[in-house]
Amino acid sequence: MKRTILFSVAFFLFMPIALNAQDNDNEESPWNLSADITSRYIWRGLQLSDGLNLQPTIEYSIGNFTIGTWGSYGVGIPFAEVDVYAQYSLGNFSLLVSDYYEQDEYDLSASKYFDWKQGQTSHALEGAIIYTGPEKFPISATAATFFYGCDDSDDDDKRDYSTYFELGYSFEVNDFGINPFIGGTPFKGTYCDKAGIVNVGFEVTKDISISNNFKLPISGAFIVNPSAQHVFLVFKLTLQ
Repeated sequence: MKRTILFSVAFFLFMPIALNAQDNDNEESPWNLSADITSRYIWRGLQLSDGLNLQPTIEYSIGNFTIGTWGSYGVGIPFAEVDVYAQYSLGNFSLLVSDYYEQDEYDLSASKYFDWKQGQTSHALEGAIIYTGPEKFPISATAATFFYGCDDSDDDDKRDYSTYFELGYSFEVNDFGINPFIGGTPFKGTYCDKAGIVNVGFEVTKDISISNNFKLPISGAFIVNPSAQHVFLVFKLTLQ
């Protein structure tokens, strides 16, 4: 409960600062408001929701610090996820702490947002280190580990500390962004029942010009989970 209150208080403390700031066309707004519409919700090679999902984002940045919330809601299916995160960037590196929270939209009483008791909470806390390479060598690397919460315990109720590593690279071809990636886990946990590659594929992105002042980003991703022998083709468009 204390963790949730701290995330919430920090987020709303920043809100009046931005609301009271004077508009300046020459300065980029610290706020980010966007929403994705995706054909299904695939996360690190795992299918979390098997139908159309709406995924809103509210984010505020000040200096090297960013705090935000992100969600995913199934359309016509009982799936809902609401995450809160904080990220600090220094050079090419970022430290990210995320609170993942899932609930059953058809039975909200099945989970309680302020319940943090291990073994029954619907929260999952994860720490991650992210490297983003320079423009001349646009490689990315992520190392992430769950350290508290649900869905990360074995049969003896011991923590798995499920860990995920991913490498990616981005480049452009004729105004299309191409982003190949590969990710895996070094041991048994949330992602797989043993060490293995769980997320391989590529994403293609494109900005569709609607008018001189409005572009609609769309993307398609081909994703394979070799450990589970699953394959996905996902379409997504972003409103911002």
